[in-house]
Amino acid sequence: MRKVNAALNWDKKTLTIRYNGRSTTVPVIFTLPKPIKMKQSFEYDDEEKYESEELEEAQIYMSDFSDEELEESNPAIYLAQAEVYSGEKVNPDLHLGPLDYHQQSQFQQLLSDYADICAKSQTEIGKTNVIKHKIITKDATPISQPPYRCNPKYREFLQGEITRMKVKVLYENQPALGLHLW
Repeated sequence: MRKVNAALNWDKKTLTIRYNGRSTTVPVIFTLPKPIKMKQSFEYDDEEKYESEELEEAQIYMSDFSDEELEESNPAIYLAQAEVYSGEKVNPDLHLGPLDYHQQSQFQQLLSDYADICAKSQTEIGKTNVIKHKIITKDATPISQPPYRCNPKYREFLQGEITRMKVKVLYENQPALGLHLW
């Protein structure tokens, strides 16, 4: 501001700049910091950290519509679902790039062979009617290991809980034995 000989007039809210014999006056808008009003409260320490911040409140308007009603009235979803049921589109454009005749026929055969597990549109992604699957391991037996990593102390605790539950099930199934663990 010294280099261009600038002067700020707070009363008129203007900035005057003088440089190379020219003088330009520009209107300036500025804000003053609002003083924070501190009130004493006898509330918990957790709430005291929010007292120093000035928080603004805004009104929230809740919608009377549920998500299902919005989906029914959304034309994009309606059209996407209607596209699945229309039989007009036999060969969809999948943007695969250039394929020769042999590759195209192999791809069409792949789509027809696995039509039950391929999604026909974006609305079908995540939906399947396949509920069983097999993992072919030939002669190999499955490896038994914990479902997630844990430290030895926690693993020991889990093993103790598992054995306690097994004993409890045995006790509940055969109360005549008279086992009292607790």
